[in-house]
Amino acid sequence: MKEVKAEDSESIEDIVELSLLYSGSDVTWVAAIETLCDEFMAQNPNIIINTENSGEANCENELKVKEALDEFPDIFELENVDAFADAGKLGAIDAEVSNMVTNVIVINKKSYGLPIYATTNGVIYNKNIFKKYDLEIPDSYEEFIQICDTLKAEGICPLAIGGNQEENMTYWLNYFFQKDIMEENPDWLEMRKERSVKFTSAESIHMLEDLKELFSKGYILEDSENMTENQIVTRMTENQFAMIYAGPWLFTKPANKKSIAN
Repeated sequence: MKEVKAEDSESIEDIVELSLLYSGSDVTWVAAIETLCDEFMAQNPNIIINTENSGEANCENELKVKEALDEFPDIFELENVDAFADAGKLGAIDAEVSNMVTNVIVINKKSYGLPIYATTNGVIYNKNIFKKYDLEIPDSYEEFIQICDTLKAEGICPLAIGGNQEENMTYWLNYFFQKDIMEENPDWLEMRKERSVKFTSAESIHMLEDLKELFSKGYILEDSENMTENQIVTRMTENQFAMIYAGPWLFTKPANKKSIAN
């Protein structure tokens, strides 16, 4: 962090310069970050944020280069917070800031990371197919599986995965992690940091068995794991499958959104 003096005819003002490194593989994300920084600087004229994006989906490789060049940024995106904290590369975040948000990353009772965004994933379904086969929105995972069995029996593909090749399995894996592990043991992640639970434990194996069962029952649209989000939306509006587990950003894709709304 740099601090410089700016002097005008009446006063001397401290100007603080901060460097920000963020992921740059998504043009929408790049635009959002740059807009946010511009708005922040407009509201805080004594703070200058020098932004740089990594051009990749995450910043870790770029951070290693910055470290070697002694140009480590002040603020940056990071997935592997524990490793960087253990290496002494992170500063603790004051409670005044960390208390403003949820899901703060806490290591040894100190806050080291804040979430960059929050979203909600859920099952997006084709209303036309549900109406045709008189299907109700399920209230449980068991009812969801019953719907998949009904659709399969009618010759309708129940599910697709895909849209983002880096994340097409992440949504379901995270769902089963929440359902099979976190609901039973909310402290599991903290216990994992302390190495008091393992990924080879019974609950972890149960999670992977549930995931394997879902993907081995013939519910998944063939080759959908290699499709783009636009292709997924197009095939859904063409009634080639009934459901996909994803986030609300899927609605921004060019297609007949009315037929997949909910």
